[in-house]
Amino acid sequence: MSLHKLSSSTVSTLSYLKYNGYGEDRCVIRLSNDTIGRYLLKLQEKTVDGDTSIDMYKIGEGIGLVDKIQTDHIVEILLKDGYIRSDNQNSEIRLTEEGHKRLEK
Repeated sequence: MSLHKLSSSTVSTLSYLKYNGYGEDRCVIRLSNDTIGRYLLKLQEKTVDGDTSIDMYKIGEGIGLVDKIQTDHIVEILLKDGYIRSDNQNSEIRLTEEGHKRLEK
């Protein structure tokens, strides 16, 4: 998979607001296209049959992410791009047909 072929909404720097009990802190998470690509590849590896869902945090741990917020942001990007789908009731995700096509390129 050519990592530069991820869509334009895939960015390398993301911001989020975190409530710390005293107010909001602005935090910046840096995610490279390489990290996002490795996440997508690991998801494909763990869900070979295509109908299997897996916990999104297990995939994040599998590529070395220790911060769940980073995994949340990667999943947000991949959901927006249509490469994965999620069961809104838990943290299970799976590749979409578009995600499989992206990995074949």
